[in-house]
Amino acid sequence: MKQHSIVETNKSRSVANFTDVRQSVSQPIRFNQSNRREGNTQLQQKAIIGNGVVQQKTIIENTGQNCVFGNNGDSSVVVGHTMNAWLDPNDNIRGQSASVNSSQDDLMAWIKGIYPKAKGGLSVKGHLLNDNLGGTALDNNLYPISKGANGMHLSSAENYVKRKIWEAEEPVKYTVNAVGPTDFSGANPGNQEAYFRTTVSPWNDVNNKDDVGGVAYTANIKSDLGAPKERVGLNENDEQVDNISAYGLAPAQKPAGLVGDLSGSEVDLRRKQPGALSFDSKGNYIEGQATKDAHTGDEYTLERALKFLKTDPTSFVSNYISDDAREAMEEAVKGNFDISDKTASAFQAGIFDLFVKGLPKPLADRLNEESQNEEIQSIEQAIALYIEEEFGK
Repeated sequence: MKQHSIVETNKSRSVANFTDVRQSVSQPIRFNQSNRREGNTQLQQKAIIGNGVVQQKTIIENTGQNCVFGNNGDSSVVVGHTMNAWLDPNDNIRGQSASVNSSQDDLMAWIKGIYPKAKGGLSVKGHLLNDNLGGTALDNNLYPISKGANGMHLSSAENYVKRKIWEAEEPVKYTVNAVGPTDFSGANPGNQEAYFRTTVSPWNDVNNKDDVGGVAYTANIKSDLGAPKERVGLNENDEQVDNISAYGLAPAQKPAGLVGDLSGSEVDLRRKQPGALSFDSKGNYIEGQATKDAHTGDEYTLERALKFLKTDPTSFVSNYISDDAREAMEEAVKGNFDISDKTASAFQAGIFDLFVKGLPKPLADRLNEESQNEEIQSIEQAIALYIEEEFGK
């Protein structure tokens, strides 16, 4: 039987530039016919029944994005951006617990420092693809989210997929997009929120990646580092999704919880931390670069902020104003009785520059471009409206 190759199935990919092709070599294992979900050690093992090779179908693709943190954004690490998985219930892959990852430790420590409410276990390295479903602990499959978001992801999309795979034994295509900030150089409302946008579709033919049905399930999971216990997951109609239980269901193999549990190929990938990775259960894998397309977390943050400014300017200011800007505003309006005098005093005190410092970095950078006079005027008007609403009485 011709060996299925990821190289052949990824010719049309545009998100990541997979260039370096490798294949691990190891001794095959016997497939236990009494357990259809016998797992395969990721990137290493092949399954055999009798003397014939079993065609293995599950394919997982991760694409990362660069994330900066620390004072002035002087440190960086890859975080997850996009995950696509074609999951065959007869062809499972062993995943890896987030505890195996250490390269994002500094990022997480920094986030817990600038967001005290998210300290300890209230913020986590969130798997785009759950470790019980074959997700790795590589940087390109992990994104920093709140504990509440991680739990909501589990009790919505992840458990939906588990029930499809392990209970109904139906193949699915599962997609997760991490949409949020990639600059944690300082704490502000612009990098406080992120979303895991998840969809699940039936995979009609496990021999054909392209034969996927329409979206059967949607959950948009909100992470808020300022309210880390909050559990919000919305469907395609922006309604809260129901909790889904996967009680009693479990993968054939527990995820690797220690570096010592990893195969040689997995250890090598952990050391290299590729920006993108496509792999299958045969041990084929293709490394690639982190995405540089238009759909980055920063792009989304900018788009969201500009939409907020346009649709609800006073709430835009209320959401993004920093404590320093708020205190300066309160001090500037003291002693003025007329609202126009209050507004003039606030702007003379430099409230605009203070406010811009607290904006999401993508928007603050955009405002530094000379061509953005219209947006600068919109923010000035929004601040004036906010002053009138807050101090006009």
